[in-house]
Amino acid sequence: MRLPPFAPAALCTLTLAAADTGPTVAFRLRVPEGQPRRAEIEARWVLKGQAISVAGWGAEQFPEGWSKFMKDVQVTGPDGKARKLTADGKGAWTVDAATGTAVTLTYAVELTHDREAWPHGLDEAAYAKPDAVFYTGMALFITPDDLESGTVRVELPKGWKASLPWRPVAGQAGVYAVSSYDELVSNGLMLGTHAERVFQEGAFRVTLAVGGALKPSMPMLEKVMKPHIAAYTRMFGSVPRADYLVTLHEGLTDGGAFANSYSLLAGEPLTEANLIDWGHLVAHETFHLWNGTGMEPKVQMDWFKEGFTDYFAILTMARLGLIDECLLTKKLESHARRTFDRAQGVTLAEAGKNKKQNWGFIYGGGAMAALCLDARIREASGGARSLEHMMRALFRDFGPGRKYELKDLIAAASQAAGKDQSDFFARHIQGGEPLPVSEALKVFGFDLVRNTQGEAFIRASQEPKMKAAWLKPD
Repeated sequence: MRLPPFAPAALCTLTLAAADTGPTVAFRLRVPEGQPRRAEIEARWVLKGQAISVAGWGAEQFPEGWSKFMKDVQVTGPDGKARKLTADGKGAWTVDAATGTAVTLTYAVELTHDREAWPHGLDEAAYAKPDAVFYTGMALFITPDDLESGTVRVELPKGWKASLPWRPVAGQAGVYAVSSYDELVSNGLMLGTHAERVFQEGAFRVTLAVGGALKPSMPMLEKVMKPHIAAYTRMFGSVPRADYLVTLHEGLTDGGAFANSYSLLAGEPLTEANLIDWGHLVAHETFHLWNGTGMEPKVQMDWFKEGFTDYFAILTMARLGLIDECLLTKKLESHARRTFDRAQGVTLAEAGKNKKQNWGFIYGGGAMAALCLDARIREASGGARSLEHMMRALFRDFGPGRKYELKDLIAAASQAAGKDQSDFFARHIQGGEPLPVSEALKVFGFDLVRNTQGEAFIRASQEPKMKAAWLKPD
């Protein structure tokens, strides 16, 4: 496959790469007229290493990974002649060319991802709809293994728009800058005739891309997102990125968060009546901008990334008045049951090693761990501090580019409480001792009622204690 040559402006980035870093790559993404399920990719750079590959995660169910959907992969040198490519059959190739050679990589992506089964859902892969196509960057791009940064030129059929998480390059129409490998591959994008709206919340610029029958849901999505962004920004003190993309289309309700974007699918229009479902998803995925992509662990800590995120999603929905106390207690009951139903012998620290099997315990147990730790911090500090102080300190010390460990969580919790909290983590996170959910709920003005049939109910207590303080942001 041969594509027309790049415009000179798109090539200039190649000459700017620093000698001691990885290459800067100029990509072009083209969707041919009348072929919405086909993407044609061209990439140009100067070789610093011979290895190129697709992302090694996200399509693990296929032996060849994302390359299963990539056709006609070839590399040519500056003379236009093909260079030998040695494939390993698992989504990686070696280019037979010397360091310093200017090369051009071309291939096509056939969008048939939505005809396959995906453990994490189409929202984290790719899909085609009558008015739009959605891709993750990992489904689209083969890159040098030492990629440093790059540009992406987008060429689309007449009447299409590109909703992207990348910043436009000044003076170059249709060209966008990517500052890292993760920003290129760990993001979603929507191309088509879908609806698009941009709104600003403080320093945060959000692009909403909504397709199909969900287009009328745009105002409702913005209505819920804006106050959550404001609340989370107050909690953490800043935002890790200035731009964010949210895509929404029809499908089995689900969502996936990426570097500075997230993808939503919904089975019906977003309304006040079904907000308890999709609203929680929006609250959860938005929080991941801080806890999940804004700060990341050195090792697997899904109970913290997912569980603490779920806790603050529920609490913030209640604080914003999006759910009443009845729905708040139902949400907490659901998470408490997941905690009690954990697999025998599995600790929270270990649960993420098999996320599919332990999904309920990771989210429910992690959320209840957050509840318990919040109660401990508030009691130990006489109500002066809370779990929010712990989260803010973690984000300050382990924001983008720095990774935390369990000892850092313990230190932040202990500092917030003004008292050593290592025993809580040793007993309830690393050890198998049940979480003190009932005691924590009492701190916030609720009683937990359990029976021998495995049911768990939460009701308002006669001693509200810290309920009022808990239900308003610090």
